[in-house]
Amino acid sequence: KWLVAIGGSENLLAVTACAETRLRLKLRDPDWIDREELLSTGIKGVMILEEGIVHLLTGLGAHQYAIEMNGVLASDDDTGDQRNV
Repeated sequence: KWLVAIGGSENLLAVTACAETRLRLKLRDPDWIDREELLSTGIKGVMILEEGIVHLLTGLGAHQYAIEMNGVLASDDDTGDQRNV
């Protein structure tokens, strides 16, 4: 659900875990984010920063979420989706 709420995989350029409780996303267009949908999925907060950077406050488990989202990026790249990650 998070992927849809951030505008889909085509909007996600990169993801890393920050500390244990936060994901740092690099998005093509942060305006595609559905903040209410993210909060309804259990995200505790959304911080939209400059230059397409967004922090999702996930609670514990951010590292595992980053691994899963990076798997989506890798899968898209393997299917021919050309993106700079």
